[in-house]
Amino acid sequence: MRGQEAGDWEDLYAIRTSTPGALPYIRPDWVREELAEPKRGAWPLVAVAHLADGPRVVARANLQLGSGRREHCATLVLEQHPDFADTAGRKLLCETVAVAEKWWNKRRLEVTLPAADPAAAALFGSLGFVEEARLCENVRVAGELVDEVILARLSGDAAASRSTEPSGHPQSSPRSKPDVRIRGGSSDDWEAYHAIWSQPDVCWGTMQIPYPSADWNRERVRERTPPRFWPLVAEVDGRVVGNAGMSRDEHHRSHVGHAGMMVHSDYWGMGVGSALMAAVIDLAEKWIGLTRIQLEVYTDNSRAIRLYEKHGFKSEGVCRAFSFRDGQYVDALMMARLCRVR
Repeated sequence: MRGQEAGDWEDLYAIRTSTPGALPYIRPDWVREELAEPKRGAWPLVAVAHLADGPRVVARANLQLGSGRREHCATLVLEQHPDFADTAGRKLLCETVAVAEKWWNKRRLEVTLPAADPAAAALFGSLGFVEEARLCENVRVAGELVDEVILARLSGDAAASRSTEPSGHPQSSPRSKPDVRIRGGSSDDWEAYHAIWSQPDVCWGTMQIPYPSADWNRERVRERTPPRFWPLVAEVDGRVVGNAGMSRDEHHRSHVGHAGMMVHSDYWGMGVGSALMAAVIDLAEKWIGLTRIQLEVYTDNSRAIRLYEKHGFKSEGVCRAFSFRDGQYVDALMMARLCRVR
């Protein structure tokens, strides 16, 4: 076992092109560039087998470290050559779990697997990973949309203490509905975004951190312009009072969109969130051609859950200790809306 090196790309390319169900015709350049410039927060390990023709990387485990209110989390991806799955792959996975928990102090480890891969599920299950959610039609394989499952392993205080009961957070009652205008978001909206993100009630229901810096939020809005991300804002009487965003996955998940939204607490119960969600769905399904929109919501945020259910989202499972909020770990409901292209 050792840390990944840029020169391992040829062996990793061989693993990916020999894995059943993998994306075909992978460009070698993609793999080479990925290893040369790993993602921020990535901690990849490899297993090296000493064969007759010399040492060769036969398995790779990438640990993507969480941050912010998911600092206690890490996401695992295990890639292994089919000929070494029961030996090097298992040993590498055990070592990666140990590194995550004993050195990085991660308390939630999660992995997404094909639902029709019992061998992989059994491997992770033998190390204490438990299935939490089934993501319907989450990936395209050989022309078919197939399901995936999320498995997670909890340790330490995340396993011992979690808040899953409603916290008594105040819920808004319906109020008179103003005219809501939806438009595309702009970097010039950063002050309005900052005002929304600074609301304690908004922080409670999202992944925001209390007392955000105006300078940090300004740069955050100005830099968040990836080509597959669509920002929307809701205006009432010319004031931005809510924002939503949708990002689109790539390659064999290009039919999937991830949605998120926030509304200034002064405008809860006035139809702003419903208008934003309707616009997200319209954009995703009628113009971009997405057939799956997914999101996460805390299990005790009943107001948001009702809104999403109203717009056709259904529960797919619960991720335990998904985030850290107000001194406790809190679970999140995985929800998705599926659309059939006519």
